[in-house]
Amino acid sequence: MQRLTTALRWLLGGLVLATVLALFAPLGWPFELFSHFRVQYMALALVLAVLLAWRRAAVPAVLALLIGGWHALPWLAAPLGAVASQACACSAVTAATVNVPRSLRSNVVALPVADGHHAYLSWVASSTRAP
Repeated sequence: MQRLTTALRWLLGGLVLATVLALFAPLGWPFELFSHFRVQYMALALVLAVLLAWRRAAVPAVLALLIGGWHALPWLAAPLGAVASQACACSAVTAATVNVPRSLRSNVVALPVADGHHAYLSWVASSTRAP
């Protein structure tokens, strides 16, 4: 049974490492990759907390609960109005990808688009050559 406790502690160490690496997400994409799994980190932390408490490892179990709470913060803050309201009167944003042949005079083209209510100006960078 000591092996199980050791394995659980190694899993908790991996969870701590992944959490710390996710905190460095603003520094670049390698760290940002760790920030996309908050739900999975939270679920793992809760399972580890239960198993570590069952094994009577109180300090690691509390640490797992704290990490699970940290990853649950975005969902706990949502009912408090910390996220954008669904009643926002903002217009939708539409994005399009357009292939523009390089035979145009410039590599960057301004395309005015109007839908009757709003006017948009799109910048298109050409990366292909026309035949």
